[in-house]
Amino acid sequence: MRPESREDDRGRKSEEVSDISHEEVSFEEQYREVAISCFRYLGFTSFEQVDRLTIAQYEIMMEALRYRIVDDEYRAHRQAFLNFAAQAQKKSGKKTVPVYKRFRNFFDYEKELKNVKEKKHKKSDPRFVGISKLLKKGGRTDGRIL
Repeated sequence: MRPESREDDRGRKSEEVSDISHEEVSFEEQYREVAISCFRYLGFTSFEQVDRLTIAQYEIMMEALRYRIVDDEYRAHRQAFLNFAAQAQKKSGKKTVPVYKRFRNFFDYEKELKNVKEKKHKKSDPRFVGISKLLKKGGRTDGRIL
């Protein structure tokens, strides 16, 4: 098949072979986009940092950024839900009263600390027993190195 030249929404030309799209982007344009992303999103402060970055490292860092954004959105939505839940009211006779009369009824801080402490002192997760035994052996099974 003969490649067809098309323009994308940014006015750049790309070539399509069957259903696969191959954009023609110069090295300088790619470098500029990567550098801007590094400065804008990853906290880089110099071009030296950008120059030392491999493509694989950049892709991993950008994927981590996307996860961080999802986590931030989750926290914001969770906070909005908690604000709504904290203002919840129920009917008591002819009047309405708050569902949570005290903060402790809404969030038991001491209970949560206790849960964290118990998980910290928990012996081991049964899913990882085999892995821990293997690590204690030094990565060897039947005299062979893994």
